Amino acid sequence: MAIANEPDFASCGTTEPCDGNYASTLYTADELVAFVKVAGQKLQAVGVRLIAPEPRQWLRLWTNSSACCSVPSNKPSPDPLLGQGYNYGHALYGDTTAWGLLNIIGTHQYESQVAEPWPNDVPDRKPVWMTEMSGIKWWPEAGLSSTVDNGVAVAGWIHNALVTGEASAWLWWWYKGPNTADNQSLLLANGTDTKRHYTLGNFSKFIRPGYTRVDVTGSIPADVLLSAYLGGDGTVVVVAINKGSASVDVPIVIAGGTAPPSLTPNVTSSSDNLAAQSPVTLTGGSFTATLAGKTVTTFVGK
Repeated sequence: MAIANEPDFASCGTTEPCDGNYASTLYTADELVAFVKVAGQKLQAVGVRLIAPEPRQWLRLWTNSSACCSVPSNKPSPDPLLGQGYNYGHALYGDTTAWGLLNIIGTHQYESQVAEPWPNDVPDRKPVWMTEMSGIKWWPEAGLSSTVDNGVAVAGWIHNALVTGEASAWLWWWYKGPNTADNQSLLLANGTDTKRHYTLGNFSKFIRPGYTRVDVTGSIPADVLLSAYLGGDGTVVVVAINKGSASVDVPIVIAGGTAPPSLTPNVTSSSDNLAAQSPVTLTGGSFTATLAGKTVTTFVGK
């Protein structure tokens, strides 16, 4: 159970960069710590695991900074605490009681749309869950879309959360909502499917509970994002995102264990939705990933 939702957010209207009026509760970091110390003990007493602080912006988990820049006017995000009083993760870590009651670090990824790495000055790590994200008004990927460009962008958000933010969970805001003018829903409000639905599936369908992300090293083309995962049963998963328009070949070597004899590519593109392609054979643990432009490909095998 989360202790609060978006403690760094206060509704401020519908004029850019504010995206609406709805119920919100603003907490300073000190106020949130105080609440965790009371509510956390009650939740712990009945066996409920505690998630906090779930700021709207990942930036505010570890800093007092705010995101930039809105679309189309390039404005900074709303800053209701005027640049101070965020930095929730450090505040929680700084209180031994609050940190001891906290099971999971929760955060959202709105507005900045990128993850922040775990800081070196917090040596006691906890699991990180990215618990809410979507396209929202005034920020990139907000406008109504079901195209592969949007799907590739969303895959980039997920990659960044898992690799830079070291998150072990990533959740979309809602499956099908009522708003017909934006990308808050995974599907469009009329039920039309979207490419972001399938590029999310490039991760969620193949990277299963208990899998571990493993390092990717070496030179990677500028428009390509690579991440790799290992299952307890020896399943290898490689997710390759080609943000560029041109096809690219990427040599990949699987090291540090027994490589599978082949990997099956599952492709989401402008024309395919998680389409399984012919397996590629590995030789000496290596293969060449051929990535068409604007695609997300998940290679799977054991």
